[in-house]
Amino acid sequence: MNVTRVVAAALCAALLWIPRAALAQSVGITPGTEAVKPFPPPAWAMYYNLETGTYVKPILGISGGLNLELPRNKKPDGTAEPLERVTTALALAIVGVEGRLHDWATLHLEFRRDAGNYGTSVWEGTVSITSLDNYLRLEHWGFKLAGGIVSDPASMDFFSVHMTDLFMADSLSRTPLLYSGYNRGQGLLAQYEWNGLTAGLFFSAGSPLSTTLSYAFGGNVSGVGSLITVPGRGMENGNPAPGFEFDALCPSLSFDSSHFSARANVQLHWVNLNNRSEEDVGLRGELYRFGVKGKVWQDRIQPFFNLAYRRNDMIDQNTVDPTTLDPKSFQSMVVSGGIDLNLLGASGVGANYAYVRRKQGALDTSEWHYLNFGATYWLVDSVSVSLRYSKLMTFTDGRVADNNPDKDSFFLVLRLVI
Repeated sequence: MNVTRVVAAALCAALLWIPRAALAQSVGITPGTEAVKPFPPPAWAMYYNLETGTYVKPILGISGGLNLELPRNKKPDGTAEPLERVTTALALAIVGVEGRLHDWATLHLEFRRDAGNYGTSVWEGTVSITSLDNYLRLEHWGFKLAGGIVSDPASMDFFSVHMTDLFMADSLSRTPLLYSGYNRGQGLLAQYEWNGLTAGLFFSAGSPLSTTLSYAFGGNVSGVGSLITVPGRGMENGNPAPGFEFDALCPSLSFDSSHFSARANVQLHWVNLNNRSEEDVGLRGELYRFGVKGKVWQDRIQPFFNLAYRRNDMIDQNTVDPTTLDPKSFQSMVVSGGIDLNLLGASGVGANYAYVRRKQGALDTSEWHYLNFGATYWLVDSVSVSLRYSKLMTFTDGRVADNNPDKDSFFLVLRLVI
């Protein structure tokens, strides 16, 4: 039998299946003869169809509170000089919409109004908006395919839920996740689920600013910065600096059960520093990561551990010549862990520690230590009050880092999540 005809017939059947299945479900039956089973209604749904499971619901999140920051300027002799304290009233908001069409299509649109480094202005033209997950996902028979701005769940470290008071938008909670390979970007995510086991494959291609994976790609790519900072300079003119291309292919395997969860993820990176020229060298990189979380006493006690290792090529760091590779590669490692104690439902306390080590060729080794202690009390299902203490310590080759202040931060936050 002609292989081309077989493939064409299979594609035609697949294309015809979706609209026919949707039509059958719209009148309350499957493509067979059985009636559709009712779907449970989602919370806060603005529209819900009992027979098909079609719904539309808002996504709302608000965090408001105070942050007290106590920075210290460390000296080469190991002593620390306290700097002026910084007190900031914080305000973040997340808005969006989520929906499902029958049982085979899901949409998700989510945006965040950022707090900035030390608060944002209320005046026009000064607000900062971030695009979070924005995707359309098709699913059937355990298969899922999502396209748009998608987060790969297998790339996320396990962390303490009691440090999420600011939706992981502050540097003391977010930065270690980015270094360990958290992957949100414009691309396609394919998944297959079976008995708690999920196999995934993520692909993205485009500007380095279209993915979070470029943040921790090591080494300078020009005399003015790294793979994430150089394209960002062009945003002053409204568009990223042209010529850069960052491609990623990320297979993963995850498992979830009532006793533990585990995630393994491999990320393969390809960087083109100038896609309008053949003279520059291509850069390659890879990241390997693993995480595991235990679930003890009906999820009241949840210990977790994560490990990530990265290696990538660099151009010559002495000349910053895009046509010459550096003889030494960039390497980094992230180790994190902690525990959550949820003794009053979702309310409880948690601790999270992350160690980041980065080695850029022949340069000194840099180390960062991130420590978070948090406590959360949920007044009702959607409203909480949180307290958190965070600490950052930096070192260079075992000694205190030069011109990189440590800091202690205290957070008091009210939060609403719908």
